[in-house]
Amino acid sequence: MNFINRLYDKKISSKGLGLFRILFSLVLLCEVFRIFRYRQLYYDPIPFIQTSGLSAEIPFVIWMGVLFMLVIGAYTKLMALLNYIFIIIYISSIGVYEYHMDYTYTGVSFMLIFLSASKSYSVDRLREKLNYSNLNRLHKPKELTSVLTYWLIIFVGVGLVYLDSVFFKMGSKIWTSGLGMWYPASLPQMTVFDNQWLLNQEVLIKFLGYLTFAFEVLFPFLFWVKKLRIPFLIIGIGLHLGILLEFPIPFFALGVAALYILMVPNCVWKRLEQKIKAKTPRLTLFYDAECPLCMKTRIVLKHFDSFNMLEFKSVQQSKATNEALDHVSMTDLLLTMHAIDNKGHLYSGINAYKKAFLITPLFFPLGVILHIPGIFHIAKFVYKYVASNRNVERCTADNCGFLPVADKVDKDAIMIGHNFKRKDVKIIAFKLFIISVVVLQVLVNLKKPFSNGILNSVHAKVKVVSSKLLGITQHGVFMDGHYKNYDEIFTVSYKGKLLPFYNEKGMPDAYIRGGLWVNFNFRVNKGGREANNLELRKGLERYIIFWAHKNNVKLNLTSFKLLRKEIHLPTAWELNVLHDNFDSKWETIGDVVWNDNQATFLLHE
Repeated sequence: MNFINRLYDKKISSKGLGLFRILFSLVLLCEVFRIFRYRQLYYDPIPFIQTSGLSAEIPFVIWMGVLFMLVIGAYTKLMALLNYIFIIIYISSIGVYEYHMDYTYTGVSFMLIFLSASKSYSVDRLREKLNYSNLNRLHKPKELTSVLTYWLIIFVGVGLVYLDSVFFKMGSKIWTSGLGMWYPASLPQMTVFDNQWLLNQEVLIKFLGYLTFAFEVLFPFLFWVKKLRIPFLIIGIGLHLGILLEFPIPFFALGVAALYILMVPNCVWKRLEQKIKAKTPRLTLFYDAECPLCMKTRIVLKHFDSFNMLEFKSVQQSKATNEALDHVSMTDLLLTMHAIDNKGHLYSGINAYKKAFLITPLFFPLGVILHIPGIFHIAKFVYKYVASNRNVERCTADNCGFLPVADKVDKDAIMIGHNFKRKDVKIIAFKLFIISVVVLQVLVNLKKPFSNGILNSVHAKVKVVSSKLLGITQHGVFMDGHYKNYDEIFTVSYKGKLLPFYNEKGMPDAYIRGGLWVNFNFRVNKGGREANNLELRKGLERYIIFWAHKNNVKLNLTSFKLLRKEIHLPTAWELNVLHDNFDSKWETIGDVVWNDNQATFLLHE
């Protein structure tokens, strides 16, 4: 595995990794917020009646705060560890509400603990600038990381998933006949988008099905080939944007699309930055070059000035050369921040900061807030108070704590023992991790060697642990078994209106997204189930209780209608299957009568 050493030594820009961290964390934040909204349905034994400690609000608020910190890249290593702990507690324990994206969240979140994902677009980078800068030197952290970091996330988060799913698809009649995409999109309970026009194009839809199959076969072995990177990127992003439009698993589509960000050539981000940056700054700020506090202010503002709107010049150099400063005394320039815009207007004090905030996109909301009369006057008072104190005791290196610092140490060169550097230990860890995930991915799919006795028990435990801790599991998604005998679906209505589970056409409604879609569609409803099925009834009860509590409906002497809709399951490609299924009417087959939060199912003969 010497190629691991070569990949580790090859350094590339960390901008793509920084953007991936932001986008992936945002997707997970949205997922967590959705789970938070439906937490009683996820975790309570009986929603709102028999409660669970996992449905408490405060842990979710903390978790969302942790994810926000990951988005902005503040204390990234610690936040990544805390996020992983929350995932183990709240996502790995979801059970019957789990869905495929949960495993990606788990595996990628585990890797983020150990990978340097905050070298670009992060508060941690700002902290490093502040820690290693002084009055004589402005520290610029290197935005370089190992290419191995990129390839490892793609290999584990995408490559292994595709490789494993291919073995399921090879045994699938639907996928080997080119209908892997067409079939679920033709069943209303599977889709949220009516694109019957596309489904009716037999040649095109089969081509897309075979293309997806071939793409997943080739990707794990060739994603690292430079000439194939752009075609793979286009196909992969297109595939998951299609999933976003077609199926009720938006965060799965967006989360995997975020992984593909790592395949975008780094030159793209460099060119994009050059495009969005202003050719000439719109505001010049004059700061005291002998003031550590002023230098820190300059570093902070410039760090967030992604569009190059601000320019900083020292008072000491500009006073004699800039005519606009002639009528301002040197004392005022040293005590108060001054700024000149590209139209020649002069601003001072809090007005200079307000102008800087307004033209810096990330600080724009703060600039708007400072325009509010009451807040502006408070900010002006505080600024004058600070300025007056500085007039008494001017900020210096001693009293502002901005002393000269040593150069940043290259951590990879640190010796661990006599023969090993920190770099050597990291490479060994990478190799062990890659071998481990590959071996575990193989083990979770093997059955015959572990079919008897103790080995079977050990194998079962390995599968559970690998899926819960690393997200390594089987990836048989949208397979033939999901549709077997699935020729009818069930839901309920109240006072003539369908509850937000399935709509009139039989498509997933507002509640049914992500893990709730998988649960309601494949565990509550399921192929071959009749209306008197116990699991169907228990599931419907949970959803009714949750909906009733959210809508202030008392479940006492209350009646709901139990509805059934027939679904046509095609055996080969056909025209207008989706619309034919839309036209199938909901049939009332019974009542669900509630008395003191207890349900009784009364089926019609």
